[in-house]
Amino acid sequence: MILPFDRERLRERNALDDAQARAEARRQSPAERVESTLELSQLVGILSHATGSDALVDEEAEFGEKARLYAAPLRILAARR
Repeated sequence: MILPFDRERLRERNALDDAQARAEARRQSPAERVESTLELSQLVGILSHATGSDALVDEEAEFGEKARLYAAPLRILAARR
């Protein structure tokens, strides 16, 4: 059976995407990575709620509080360097 796509090219493309993602992560500060994680978590909650899941959706204020607690100290450390 001949597949409609080339698996080797897909592997190469995935490897390139992974390398780019790792390079981008290295350019971000720890505070930026925490903020990105919180934003992603919030998005998952919104999508979960939109699809009818009974999972709790954190309010935006709670994410602001998490960002204050986790990201702000990392920014202070980065500013001292």
